[in-house]
Amino acid sequence: MEFPPPPPRPAQSSSGCLKAGLLGCGGVLLLFVLIGVAGGIYFARNGKNIAAGMEDAERAGITTARTTDENGCVAAAEARIRKSGFFTGGVTGGVFLQLCLRSSRPTPGFCDGVPPASDFTRSSAWQRMRCQARSLNPREGMVCGALTPGIQAYCTGSREKVDPDSALAGLQARHNRT
Repeated sequence: MEFPPPPPRPAQSSSGCLKAGLLGCGGVLLLFVLIGVAGGIYFARNGKNIAAGMEDAERAGITTARTTDENGCVAAAEARIRKSGFFTGGVTGGVFLQLCLRSSRPTPGFCDGVPPASDFTRSSAWQRMRCQARSLNPREGMVCGALTPGIQAYCTGSREKVDPDSALAGLQARHNRT
């Protein structure tokens, strides 16, 4: 017994969708490549300035901590970011904040209610609430948003305090080796 041939397939219109999908993926890939190249050029031109800014931020964070508490560290870090610009200031401001918090006087209640960064829902709500409570405009809200992960890392980490003089000596020894 012979079977009849299968009926002809209807013309598929999915080739247009396939082309659009491939073009879209190619466009996204090209965008990532361009961002990577632009980032590489930026860091090639500004790498030494960024490294110097990091060293300055480390030293300034420890020095500031000598005369302030944890809330003072946050205020000083915010001021540094506003002065330096969001991109560079966000990076160096985070370094400044971490070293300042570790070397400053404790502020009662500073870490109360701070969720771990791994709890995305609570973390996002806490960050939004913290920045809104400071009545910041959208640009300043970006500054606040740049610092909240550092506060979370400090508050949910060991919170081990370091003597500012010892921290500066360690920093100096590290820089002398490089």
